[in-house]
Amino acid sequence: MLNALLEIQQLLLDDSNLDHCLAAILPILGQIARVERVCWFDRLTSADQEVWFLLQDQWVVPPCPRLSSQEETLKHWPKSWQIKMAQGKVISIIPALGIGIDGPLPPTVQLANLQNALILPLTMQGQSLGYLRCDHVVQGTEVAPLDPVQQLWDQEVINLLQLASQAITLRLAQLYSESEPHALGVGDRFFLQSTHPCCIADFNGYFQAVNPAWLVVTGHSTATLTTSPFLDFVHPDDRAHSQAAQAMLVAGQNIIPWQNRYRCADDSYRWLEWNAVSDTEAQVIYAIARDITAQKELEILQQESQQRLEAAQALANVGDWELDLITGRTTWSRQLFEIFGLSPGIDDPESHLTHSAAGMLQGQYFHAIHPEDRAMVEATIQNAINHGKGYELDHRIICPDGTLRYLLVRGQPILNDRGQVTRLFGTALDITHQKAVEHHLNDRFALEQLITTISTQFINLDWADIDREIETALGKIGEFTQVDRSYVCQLEGLKLRHSHVWLNPDLDHPQLLCDAIPTTDLPWLMAQLQKLEVITVPSVAQLPTAAALEQAHWQQQKIHALIAVPIISQGELIGFLGLDAIQKPRSWEGEDVALLQLVGEIFANAMQREKIESALSESEARFRQLAENIQSVFWMADPISGQFLYVSPAYETIWQQSCADLYQNPHIYQQVVHPEDQDMFEVFLAQQKQEACELEYRIVRLGGEVRWIRDRAFPIRNVAGVIYRITGIAEDISTHKFTEAALQVLLKNTAAKIGKDFFRALAKQLAAVLNVRFAVISAAVDQPPTRAQTLAIWEGSDFQNDFEYDLAHTPCAFVARGQVCVYPNRVQTAFPQDDYFVVKRIVSYAGMPLKDANDQVLGHLAIMDTKPLYEPELPLLILQIFATRAGAELERLVAEQERRRSEERLQLAVDGSSLGLWDRQPQQNTAVHNQRYWQMLGYEIGNPFDTDEGWRELVHPEDLPIMTDQLERHIAGETPVYQAEFRMRHRDGHWVWIASHGKVFDYDAQGKPLRITGTHMDITDRKEMERIKDELISVISHELRTPMTSLHGSLKLLLTGKLGQLTPQGQQMLEIAVRNTDRLNRLVNDILDLQRLKAKQSQFRMEAWDVEGLLREAIASQNILALDQHITLAMAPFPDPLTLWGDRDYLLQVLINLINNGIKFSPPQSSIHLAASHYSTSHLVISVRDQGRGIPAAQLPIIFDRFRQGDGSDVRQIGGTGLGLAICRQVVEQHGGEIWVDTVVGEGSTFAFTVPMASL
Repeated sequence: MLNALLEIQQLLLDDSNLDHCLAAILPILGQIARVERVCWFDRLTSADQEVWFLLQDQWVVPPCPRLSSQEETLKHWPKSWQIKMAQGKVISIIPALGIGIDGPLPPTVQLANLQNALILPLTMQGQSLGYLRCDHVVQGTEVAPLDPVQQLWDQEVINLLQLASQAITLRLAQLYSESEPHALGVGDRFFLQSTHPCCIADFNGYFQAVNPAWLVVTGHSTATLTTSPFLDFVHPDDRAHSQAAQAMLVAGQNIIPWQNRYRCADDSYRWLEWNAVSDTEAQVIYAIARDITAQKELEILQQESQQRLEAAQALANVGDWELDLITGRTTWSRQLFEIFGLSPGIDDPESHLTHSAAGMLQGQYFHAIHPEDRAMVEATIQNAINHGKGYELDHRIICPDGTLRYLLVRGQPILNDRGQVTRLFGTALDITHQKAVEHHLNDRFALEQLITTISTQFINLDWADIDREIETALGKIGEFTQVDRSYVCQLEGLKLRHSHVWLNPDLDHPQLLCDAIPTTDLPWLMAQLQKLEVITVPSVAQLPTAAALEQAHWQQQKIHALIAVPIISQGELIGFLGLDAIQKPRSWEGEDVALLQLVGEIFANAMQREKIESALSESEARFRQLAENIQSVFWMADPISGQFLYVSPAYETIWQQSCADLYQNPHIYQQVVHPEDQDMFEVFLAQQKQEACELEYRIVRLGGEVRWIRDRAFPIRNVAGVIYRITGIAEDISTHKFTEAALQVLLKNTAAKIGKDFFRALAKQLAAVLNVRFAVISAAVDQPPTRAQTLAIWEGSDFQNDFEYDLAHTPCAFVARGQVCVYPNRVQTAFPQDDYFVVKRIVSYAGMPLKDANDQVLGHLAIMDTKPLYEPELPLLILQIFATRAGAELERLVAEQERRRSEERLQLAVDGSSLGLWDRQPQQNTAVHNQRYWQMLGYEIGNPFDTDEGWRELVHPEDLPIMTDQLERHIAGETPVYQAEFRMRHRDGHWVWIASHGKVFDYDAQGKPLRITGTHMDITDRKEMERIKDELISVISHELRTPMTSLHGSLKLLLTGKLGQLTPQGQQMLEIAVRNTDRLNRLVNDILDLQRLKAKQSQFRMEAWDVEGLLREAIASQNILALDQHITLAMAPFPDPLTLWGDRDYLLQVLINLINNGIKFSPPQSSIHLAASHYSTSHLVISVRDQGRGIPAAQLPIIFDRFRQGDGSDVRQIGGTGLGLAICRQVVEQHGGEIWVDTVVGEGSTFAFTVPMASL
């Protein structure tokens, strides 16, 4: 629920429109409180400062009723409520029990179904800004008796709701402070509105005041924060420096910002960064904190990541690189530059990620490659780019100083979402020493066996075993060199730690080495090792004076002689390999030194690889866990001997053979292959030794059962490219094969069959595929199913008669509830009352529900047999396949039956109404009209006009183009439905007005209509009433124009003062009269203009006009009015000239009307934009976009009707006749165009209309 609180806080911060914000918050509050209705009552203040509340918004869960909009005054609330409201305390009431009520209730609470309610005051500094109310509403006429304990609100819920209401109160306070700038001081507003925690604390260590941001950050209430010392909330590790900061502030000293962790309500901690000052006279501290928890967590993650990367790079002796194929930029790590003997630029602060200016196959890298290896490297990289596969190769490089090095390079392509390689990433390991060791071993045959043994220990060795193998190697080295102790000592900071030790078992009293020795205790040894040279000490007693500390230390260890071989990684000392002679002196020969140097390098590489490969251990562990648990068989074999090295346990389940037997005798794997598949299996065995391959074959288990296997083999090559392992995965695909065969049988034998024939064919084939005696398909008779009707019953060798039966006491009852029901044996024991089982001697049963697309059970499919059903998994899978197909057919039958019933009901409805019904199929040139269609025109069905095109002859010639255009636009998909009003000739000769509605229901593949259906309604009476009304308005307007003109002139003459001076009051009244006569004149003129347009009495002067000039003229005519309202009129630039075809004056009137509307309903400092562009090949579109209040969705359908104005309290003040948009529509439509509006409430509206384009 804290996430919900954070979501509310984010909404309050992000959304500047409080109405929108609270509309999104109310559902969240309802989910927290688990109620059916949440209401927001806003504060209204009357002239006498009395506080009223108005229901501003509400959220309800249907069918919970919505509250009607009403007002209520605070003084009519119960007295205890008023006190709690002023204190900002939650009010909990249970009306039915009278709990929380000590006076008359407001009307909004006196509701019959209101179970209980929680009122959350929105109070700031004792001033009410409104309140929120959470209502638990019960439905129905019977209400269960109330238990007062069960009606109490959970305290945790109340606390969360209080925190949410406090955050909302803060936002309301911000709005009121913006509208009443003198209500709060600047400091108070900052304190309350700050999104950062602000506080005032005394010198005794207590908060005196905290702002609401504290509640959001910590979840603590104000009471919790102010009643305990603030150090109680500080993390124990941070209290010392927090106390020090407090002491400095108390002393009046300036301090730098500090950070600490504060405990939250859920016992978690959040990091805060503080800035604070103190007032020593008032003995208070003023502080503001910033929540830096996310920053701290990110810093910790970055530090850990950087440390891991640096450790891996330092220990692995490996460089990495990256090539961006898009930009051509190559990035090298510092270690890679060092391997190549190049300088990355020491002065560059980002030298560890220096960017090479050259590409991957040119510049430093390409020119450093040995000439004999360049072609191989280039081909390998290009192949990786072309095929998106990783690679591994080793090659030689020549450093700037002429030295030759060997690199082991691995590369991995990075693909984008389209499968294209965009980057290459890889590593380069300097294996020069390993190569040198290999060459040196050829020259030193006497040491070959030992070196090979030690080297082999670390080849393909699991990283977790490296430590053990190092200790094993130390034992072999110690025995070979005849010393008493061999060990590896690693350098860790300023200490040496013995990580691996071998002791001669013949040593009487072995002296244990220290776990850690400070390097300062062995200064001479460290100085020699830092030279990265082998140190030989034939006699400790003869060490030089500079090695006095080392001499004392080694003599204490009873060491006579020793040798120390530095272990080096990336040119730096990381430790040394030591051998000690304790029982007798020991001299070191050149061969010993060479051997130990080589072993030291092997150890260094092994330890480097241990660090590198440890990163892969987790994924390898997951792989083994997968191999041990998957149902498929994972295997690994030796390609030379054919011996299996590993087989996962799934082998014993699928093959029903022992893994141990397979290890002993690998030929078992082939011996169980089906005789018919032996030849292709031989080919498979040979092919897998050369390339990846796959084979599907059969095996025969010990009991004779045949299983299908899909086996895939993958050869693995070593560095030399030789296949040394073959891995594979084998899976049992028997179920797939059997179901595939079953599906083929199903498709073959039920194709082109529907209904009864389909169900019979399906039942018969199902029984044959599963080798059972009975197969039954039934349909539910009712919903939810209690009875069923069989559709097909196959028994043995023939079909049985269908019947209806009761589902009770049968397994079919469970299937009818949507369950899969399986009884492999003794089904009669489970359902002893099912007589059918007894009569037919049925032993096993399996049933599957037949469902429609909405998951409703329509029937069931079942198989039964007189013998047990062994291994039911496969039969169930096949049963499911058949059930899916049967369910689809049953759903089709149900839909077909429902369609017939719907058509019958529709026909009854149409016959009972006054609508004429028509149904046309244009491609077949057919039309169907019902009797009412022709009755309204005086004809009978079957008259000469009752054809696809004949009815058009009855349409009035003036209306036919309009009607045809509306129909074609609907067919083209421009309108959701076809609507038109036109006249049709009655059989008696008079004209009948028709309102036609229709819709295309089917299209062919080319998008042409197949079927159009609709209705006709006789609207002649309505049209006559409209005509009479228009004539009446026209007559009244004409009659008003002359006296209004005279009255307006007389009033203006009086206003000039030429007939005598008036008193100021008389002058004011006269100005009001002049303004109203102006308005009446405009109204009369607008009515007459609209009447002429509707009657098509206006003569349009159609000419070509420059659109840009027309828009500029419209802006110029309204610019003074716009400037007076502090509104900017702007026009989009015209890249190319646009020319329209129309009447300039009328179109200019349309633009002026739209601009004038935008000015009326736009706030100051906003702008109105005009633009024009191509709309189609024949029309232009002109738009006027404002930043006003927008138009509610409910008004959009009537916005262009006469006498319609925007909804709002200030519409009367803004003025207007309500005819401007109606005139605009008439002008545009008579130009052959359209006019519409796109609007977003609170953001503005865009009015657009189309006009014909002038021909060139």
